[in-house]
Amino acid sequence: MTGRAGSPHDEASPVGACASLYRVATVGVILVAVSALINFAWATSFPIWSLTLLAIDFLVIYAIIAHGAEMKEARET
Repeated sequence: MTGRAGSPHDEASPVGACASLYRVATVGVILVAVSALINFAWATSFPIWSLTLLAIDFLVIYAIIAHGAEMKEARET
């Protein structure tokens, strides 16, 4: 019965979407943080490669955290 006017699911959809985006962002930050820790551990063996990947990991974490609100706004439109 989704899509009907006046359905109780119509009002709950944005709330569920926002909660889902928050969970996805949290999982993303955790996975990239684990990747950063692993790259830091390998820094003595592969310094250039590890530092490159650490920089990418930190940029990804920044993008997820700083621009998460933009994803929420785009989702709502």
